[in-house]
Amino acid sequence: MAFCNFVLALCAFDLLCMITMAIHALVYLVMEEICSY
Repeated sequence: MAFCNFVLALCAFDLLCMITMAIHALVYLVMEEICSY
């Protein structure tokens, strides 16, 4: 049971990381667009 919780926590953290990375990439692209003008 503890192992399952650990795996779930790991997956949730990984998902959080992916979301964070996606947001950072989006912000970077938007800033690049704004700065290019």
